[in-house]
Amino acid sequence: MGQDYFGRRVLFIAPRSSGPAGGVKVLLEHAAVLRSSGIDVLVLTRDAEHVRHDWGMDAPIHVGAVEGRPGDLYVWPETFNSRQLQVSPRGDVHNVLLVQNQFYPFNFLRDGSGLADLPLAGVAATSIACKRYLETYCDVENVPVIPCGVETGPVDSSAKKDWIAVMPRKRSHEAAFIKNHFRRRFSEFKHFEWVEIDDMTHAEVMGTLRQARVFLSLQRFEGLGLPALEAMASGCLVAGFTGQGGEEYATSENGIWVAEDDMEGAANALGEVMVMARESPAMASQMIEHGMRTAARYTIEARDDAALAFYRGVLDATARQT
Repeated sequence: MGQDYFGRRVLFIAPRSSGPAGGVKVLLEHAAVLRSSGIDVLVLTRDAEHVRHDWGMDAPIHVGAVEGRPGDLYVWPETFNSRQLQVSPRGDVHNVLLVQNQFYPFNFLRDGSGLADLPLAGVAATSIACKRYLETYCDVENVPVIPCGVETGPVDSSAKKDWIAVMPRKRSHEAAFIKNHFRRRFSEFKHFEWVEIDDMTHAEVMGTLRQARVFLSLQRFEGLGLPALEAMASGCLVAGFTGQGGEEYATSENGIWVAEDDMEGAANALGEVMVMARESPAMASQMIEHGMRTAARYTIEARDDAALAFYRGVLDATARQT
């Protein structure tokens, strides 16, 4: 229990998901760091399948509703309807909005209102793109960013295999086209195995990326775009789409990026990084190094410090109302 906050709880509402998703992972990370600091937390979900994957974090999960109590702080994802916000006649229940994707806030604001019109004790974003959108279009100012954290560590180049890793969930049609176009144009790489990352635990995802030589980025409508960052951290050459949110970190030095939906361009970019690795290994190594440095900017420590500062700030600001 969080003695500093007199037993107050922070209740995280898990976003709906049909499988393992970065949004659930980030929410569990926030819950885990609060719990480790002594704050009472609970992750609420309608279906345990939404959070069934072993993310390796200490965050208690409850299926179904819980009885509210004075001082509760609810943390909502942007995918929910604002009508679900918890309101108490006594003003002793509070709500926070955590926005991980700038393409979904209007799911939360379905009646056309702005965030300033809602009973929110705080709003936070997890990327620069989300922050910019909220401040520009959603009637809020000075939105704090709780940056994502990326798992980093030594990369064993000898463990790399002739794999092209790909997450096709958001771009299944594009994945099929790119694969077929690539195989026809770059037949010299037909021995490379295409490894789909789907329905894996986080540990399995990272294990796959650490073995893959190349990552085809099929990011789409992203708040940030963690998959490409995790691939960079794992020593992969990266080519493909930024998903728009990935523009926060994508450069010509850390990958070969193409315009959204340019499937031919993505297939050619994939071939380009592979030709580079074969004919100019020093250039490929430099790109991999730049990618690892990019991923290293997203530290676990910075994420945890920002998360604690934000949630403690909201708890402190609402203490006198509880």
